[in-house]
Amino acid sequence: MVQAARALPNPIKGVITHTAAFLCGLLLSSVRLDDAAPFGVSFLAAMPVRYLFSAGAGAAAGCLLTLDSVSALRYIAAILSAGVLVRLSREFERLRDLRLLPSCIAFLVCFLTGVAASAAGGFSGTAFLAVLGESAAAFGAAWCFAVSLAAGKRALAQETLETQLLPGVCVTVFMLLLSVADADVFGVSPARIITVYLLLLFAWLFRETGGAVAGLAAAGVFLLDGSLGIAACAYGAAGLLCGVAMREKRLVGTVVLLCTYAAALLFTSGGWQQVLEALLGAGLFAATPASVLRRMQRRASETINSAQDNPQRREILSRLSGAVHAVDEMAQSVKSVSAMLETPVAPQGSEVTARAHEEVCTDCGRQTLCWEKHRDETLHDFSELYRMLSRGETPDVQHLPSALHGRCIRQTSLCESFARQYIRATERGAAQVKINEVRQVTAEQFDSLCDMLRDFSTELSTELCFDETAAQRAKDCLRTQFGILPQDVNCVCGETDRLRLRVTFADAVKAPPQAELREALEEAIGRPLELPCIQAGEQGLQVTFCERTEFCVEAGAARRAADRERRCGDSYESFYDGRGGYVAVLSDGMGQGTRAAVDSTLAVALFTKLCKAGVHFHSALRLVNAALMLKSAEESLATLDVLRVDLYTGKAEFYKAGAAKSLLLRNGTCREIKRASLPAGILKEARFAVAEGKLLDGDVAVLASDGAFDADEGALRRSLPALREKPCDKIAERLLEVATQKKVPHRDDITVLVLRIRKNPRDN
Repeated sequence: MVQAARALPNPIKGVITHTAAFLCGLLLSSVRLDDAAPFGVSFLAAMPVRYLFSAGAGAAAGCLLTLDSVSALRYIAAILSAGVLVRLSREFERLRDLRLLPSCIAFLVCFLTGVAASAAGGFSGTAFLAVLGESAAAFGAAWCFAVSLAAGKRALAQETLETQLLPGVCVTVFMLLLSVADADVFGVSPARIITVYLLLLFAWLFRETGGAVAGLAAAGVFLLDGSLGIAACAYGAAGLLCGVAMREKRLVGTVVLLCTYAAALLFTSGGWQQVLEALLGAGLFAATPASVLRRMQRRASETINSAQDNPQRREILSRLSGAVHAVDEMAQSVKSVSAMLETPVAPQGSEVTARAHEEVCTDCGRQTLCWEKHRDETLHDFSELYRMLSRGETPDVQHLPSALHGRCIRQTSLCESFARQYIRATERGAAQVKINEVRQVTAEQFDSLCDMLRDFSTELSTELCFDETAAQRAKDCLRTQFGILPQDVNCVCGETDRLRLRVTFADAVKAPPQAELREALEEAIGRPLELPCIQAGEQGLQVTFCERTEFCVEAGAARRAADRERRCGDSYESFYDGRGGYVAVLSDGMGQGTRAAVDSTLAVALFTKLCKAGVHFHSALRLVNAALMLKSAEESLATLDVLRVDLYTGKAEFYKAGAAKSLLLRNGTCREIKRASLPAGILKEARFAVAEGKLLDGDVAVLASDGAFDADEGALRRSLPALREKPCDKIAERLLEVATQKKVPHRDDITVLVLRIRKNPRDN
């Protein structure tokens, strides 16, 4: 309804708004407080300037129709005075934003005109108190009307109703109903039927708060109804107890309202008409479809905390920003120190020569001959020995250079020493290479940590509000229906008003079955939910629900190890990320067999855990890359092929790090998705190549390892259109058969992962 109102042309909106202002002024000015009628003046004082004429005309018409000529003249004068004051006050910025300005204007004009009218007829203390009471009523009514107008404006902009606005809205609505309560059929008033319905509705939307506020407002307003009298107090008791009972079920709350209302009427001498009105209002509420009530409940927010108005959240963002800055500076410092400490890694001839000389020649009796008289020749021959080792030759006595062969008396020891020192130098060089790599990877890990913290900060800054009402209702649901008191319940609404509910259970608590838990929480918070994403954390078991998505995913997979290998070197996993997305991850380890399986399993497990924890894909890849580089001294490589589908919009993102091409089938046409990139574990910096697009209902996406394309690159693409109606697991098995149809031995692992996107079925 709100969206339809927004879509109307501006001229039509203007006509509707002016007509509503006129009718509200007409109705409210007819409500009597004993002999006084100040509510039309109060309504005019709360109106925006552009609707003053319409509201004033309606209020004046109501006075002329319902009051005697003297009283009507007095209130018309008050209406004119209020209109002038409202118009003048809007010219002053300091007055414009005062919340109590409409109330002050209503009080002032009612008081002055009342005093003037009393003075003309003989002033007395009783008359003065009556005028003061009427002015006070005008003051309070003007506040309620201003609050109601503000609530209506917010409802058009945000479609929400906040609890602090509820009293003013209730008083305004019930006062409008009171103005037409005299229109009845055999003593049964449709306005009072609607009042009972609204009591139930506010209790359903806001529980105890809504029931109590609506009940007290209805009781206070309908005490002005002469046909009810003290029986109007039944509304207050019924509303309060109804709000408490609404925590159980809608039917329970309705029965409690009827019983309380009937009991209250017995003590206040109410008639059978009031009982019938309550029955009709309750029946109307019971007949309201649950889907309509859930939509209304979605827009009713008791305590939604805006991100911008949350000082604790601002403090967290400030500290997180400081941590990002500190980690970034640490990363730069580590890089600088690493560059300063980096040393050459190749074995140096001078080092090998010096160590061999020290080990063999220091205590030799012919050292003077070799190293003083023939120093240049000896150095040349030592260099020749080093070059032989560099070429992979093993020096021996028969192949010594001529000068050493003729003079050296420790030829065997010299050859062995040279070989030994060369091996040690080579080992030291390899160790230094590893040390340099560790320094570089460590610096890269600091960069990754900095990116991860920056991503968390960005994500937290875009989460606009925290729905404490929904969180409290979820807690109450878990306590009453499952007997569980969760450690924490957090309900977040983002920019698109999509809700994410995270429940943390203690380790010792057994979580209820997923389907039952989802159904109960849907009923409690009034929003349809997806099945949860479950993850073990430090605080306990975290169960994350997201609001029902537009699409769902069917998945199937098939794989085969390379010939003569017992284990497949490919690994994969697919999961819902708890944020309305579906993620599929495929990794192909280097080589085949156990070693490749270890690399790919490590890559998939780490990447998946990081993604489920909320780490963005690029940061997760850098951390996986560092883990593969530090896993062992041997080279360790693994590809990563990731597809994420936003199930609200259908947006698909393909992330490739050394991965093979992917296939996309739409309407019988198969397309290839290729991006050039390097696998994880090769270089200290790893980056995804990304391709984006939008998937439609019925689209099929295929992720496959490079072994699937070895036999014939076009075989899978040609086979896929004929399989589009089959289940995903059957498609994967058939594509695996196509990939293995060749005569030569199959030398690589094959994995095929098939995803189909479908429209999510909706509940009726």
